[in-house]
Amino acid sequence: SIALSVAAGSPEVAMSQRHIEKLVGRLLTDEELRSAFIRRPAETLDALSAEGWEISALEREALLGQDPAMW
Repeated sequence: SIALSVAAGSPEVAMSQRHIEKLVGRLLTDEELRSAFIRRPAETLDALSAEGWEISALEREALLGQDPAMW
């Protein structure tokens, strides 16, 4: 729909996408963080949020829904 395509191009979505790209990049390159995420994913995301990482509920759900073997 038009509303969805307009929303998808919004600055908020673009900013959120950049944050999640950085987070995924860090998970892939930071062995300690990746190990913590595999062992305790929800707690690791909570800690990252406490450090100031912006993770929406939808992004959190998507990250927690991934197979840990992917990392």
